[in-house]
Amino acid sequence: MPRATPTTTGVLTHWQVIFAAMSAPSLPYSGEIARKALHVVAMLIPASMLLIDRTTGLAILAPLAVSAMFLDRYRLKNDAVSDWLSEHLGFMMRADERDSSGNRVFFNGATWVMLTALLLLLVFPARFAAPGMVIAMLADAGAALVGRKWGRRKWPGGSRTVEGTLAFLVTGVVSALFFPSIPWPDKLTAVGIAAVMEIPPLRINDNLLLPFVAATVLWAMAGMPPLW
Repeated sequence: MPRATPTTTGVLTHWQVIFAAMSAPSLPYSGEIARKALHVVAMLIPASMLLIDRTTGLAILAPLAVSAMFLDRYRLKNDAVSDWLSEHLGFMMRADERDSSGNRVFFNGATWVMLTALLLLLVFPARFAAPGMVIAMLADAGAALVGRKWGRRKWPGGSRTVEGTLAFLVTGVVSALFFPSIPWPDKLTAVGIAAVMEIPPLRINDNLLLPFVAATVLWAMAGMPPLW
């Protein structure tokens, strides 16, 4: 299979990276489970946000996120690294995480998680960033697993299913139990709006969009306190 040329790679502009379209999943269900298991492990990141001060959190997340983005770009240029990743991790990568050759990773889910965590904490205090990330990402994981396995009724104009949305709502409410200090009307509103935003096929990665939606709603419901 032909390798991507520098010209091909250059077509992928900055905004195409940030607002990459999420195509319908083309990986086996076992790969979906593996992806969502990583989402659960990634919840250590927002948990850590609540345990350390904001400046320290940003100082830790910034080099991690930048390194993750750099490594994804590096993989496009290094055949050996690209082939190793495709062989060992390709089973849980979506089509939009590969370059035009279909073999190599572009921005993968782990990179999006790191970037989202950094941007959330940069914009919001941890008391909004952490629950926004936890609720949205775990709810999205529940929606993906249920929707792919048992989804039968699709929403018009997209690939999301009614069953997946219901799973999003249930998982989101359960995830909200981890944050007893937040009033339930705030949490339920955040879950509900995030569930609606998850349905249409928007040109922005869910790992970035949904946590920001949830955190923004929690912040707004709290009276829009100062962000810094």
